[in-house]
Amino acid sequence: MASRVAFNRGFASISAIGLNGRLGINEIANATNGAAHINALCGLNGSSIGMPAQIQLHQSQHSQQQQQQQRWKHSKRQINRLFRKNPARLRVARRMDLLPKPEPIPERRYPAIMEANILTNGWSAPPGPDVEVPAYPFLVARTKNKPNNAAGFLPVYSEFRKDGSRVTTRIRKVTGDTEDFLTELRAVLQLNKFKNPRDDPIRVRVGGTVEIKGNRVREVKQWLAELGF
Repeated sequence: MASRVAFNRGFASISAIGLNGRLGINEIANATNGAAHINALCGLNGSSIGMPAQIQLHQSQHSQQQQQQQRWKHSKRQINRLFRKNPARLRVARRMDLLPKPEPIPERRYPAIMEANILTNGWSAPPGPDVEVPAYPFLVARTKNKPNNAAGFLPVYSEFRKDGSRVTTRIRKVTGDTEDFLTELRAVLQLNKFKNPRDDPIRVRVGGTVEIKGNRVREVKQWLAELGF
């Protein structure tokens, strides 16, 4: 009797598929069970009478949607807000003094050797022949290939990302002792060093490029020009 009821439900669902081409969850289940009972009653192995192709298509689409929902359950921003940068957790950690403390700002080791004047286009004059430039453990080379063998610009640029909401400063052509350069740069810009690289306002990129959070182009160019670069 149960097989007969399942047979009737499956046959009715399969007929409904042929009429309107739309499926619901109950129709898919009835049609699946009905197709299995039809195969069992007819003694077939599923090669002649089986699940309609539309039912298989809907089942595969449903499984793909479930996988996508499971994969996209939490975005990267949600994970940061829930676990890494949760406001309530940060307030409690700040109240209990549990937040990681940055290293103190170092002191300057290399004083200015000349007065520098940064023009509106960002160019500054190199040191003259009467200025003695000390041997620094790091070097920042100026740009080349200027007409009439003119002195190039200091390779300090600002970069705008995310429609201008995020601004960074990039210093290129940095060679030599990078750690000594970063220490002096932190002393000039009054920036702390954090143990977590994500919280550190200064990063070293590939190719000797130093990246700083914020627009600090004017300050960095003034500092490099006063050192004699």
